[in-house]
Amino acid sequence: MMLMSQHGSSCIFFVRMGRYRAARTSRLHGALRLVRQKATWLRGSSGFLLALVFSCGLLVSTFSTARAAPEKGMTGIDLLLPHPWPMHNLVRSGTLTVATTAKDPPRTFVRPDGELDGTRVTLFRQIAHDLGLHVEFVRIDWAAILPGLLANRFDMACEGVQWSPDRLGAGGFLLTRPVTVSHVVVLVPRAGPVKAWSDLNGRRVGGIRGETEFMVGIAALKQATPIALIGQQEGVLAVMNKQVEGLIIDETSATALLKQNDPDHTLQIIRADLPTAPESLCVNAREPELLEAVDILLTKYRVEGLLARINTDYGAADDIDALGAIGY
Repeated sequence: MMLMSQHGSSCIFFVRMGRYRAARTSRLHGALRLVRQKATWLRGSSGFLLALVFSCGLLVSTFSTARAAPEKGMTGIDLLLPHPWPMHNLVRSGTLTVATTAKDPPRTFVRPDGELDGTRVTLFRQIAHDLGLHVEFVRIDWAAILPGLLANRFDMACEGVQWSPDRLGAGGFLLTRPVTVSHVVVLVPRAGPVKAWSDLNGRRVGGIRGETEFMVGIAALKQATPIALIGQQEGVLAVMNKQVEGLIIDETSATALLKQNDPDHTLQIIRADLPTAPESLCVNAREPELLEAVDILLTKYRVEGLLARINTDYGAADDIDALGAIGY
């Protein structure tokens, strides 16, 4: 029998080891090590409780007797995961409703045949499949995504939202474990006057309305004139038409935009003098059980290499390289 109690920031596990075979004992020790590792990395931070909830959830999902047949990953660890996963607060029963801009290649975009595609679209579909849910995508502008989560219109959203003190403490929505690490860059004309990040001061600089990269970049520049734009394609056109002298954006999106829109290599990427930040998927704050399930699945995908394979399929292999450096 296994009992789990939680008080403050502590989880105490009482396990009667005689009830388990040696194999389950080994898995328990491995899971407890994961708890300690996650707690050590995040101790003293706002993510401490989330790490413990995730780790406790992994233990429960691993050792529950009312689970589906074991699923064996590349690590050789059998995970006893439910299918379908019990969800009680979905916007629509049996459906994972996901908001997306469909304007953030290679994460989300619309193919010539009109179908949604991209690394995050593939990831959301995999999550829905493993939860035993149908997936429904709702296309919406970025500025309306977080308000839509607050209004209980979606279960999940965000191609990737950066961690920030405000977002981690906001309480209006939940953030999953990171799926990538974001680097802020600026897209500028190769033949233009901007050769370094500091050259943007005193110039008109564009960015996507509501995106953290834009807000953080403008706050760091101070002397630049911000021009808010509604989407990435509009941003690239603004640079090419000299409406702005640079477009602040994340590096993955900038690389994809160059491949799609700049065959003559008239634009270039300049890295910002800013720290990197983890990026997560967003979960409806009314659905903590969905967050727990998604975090368990994302951990499985990361360890088994599925996240890397999805990115490689879309030419974005560098998208997750820095996750290991921050303990994910």
